[in-house]
Amino acid sequence: DGADQTPSGSEDVKLLLPEPCFRVLESYNIRDAPPLPNSYIRFIERSIEELDAEIEYDMDEEDSAWLKLINERREAIGLTDVSVDVFELLMDRLEKESYFQGLDKK
Repeated sequence: DGADQTPSGSEDVKLLLPEPCFRVLESYNIRDAPPLPNSYIRFIERSIEELDAEIEYDMDEEDSAWLKLINERREAIGLTDVSVDVFELLMDRLEKESYFQGLDKK
């Protein structure tokens, strides 16, 4: 089977795409979805205290590489490592404080 081989420069290669086919259905009617009860779309915004108690930051690969470099430098000068949990807590606090300070300025 020569279908997977690359043709030489002197040959013209024509690729044929399949022709789409369809038909229009005259009797097809889309019904509106029934309304959902309010309990499905109710949103309760959490308080500042609730947001503050939860750590939402998730460390990614870039954070992990950066933390590894920082911990190597800290070890070289005799300091203890910063754990993943502490890093996520600190980044979470930084993001939340920045957000809340932005709200205060508005």
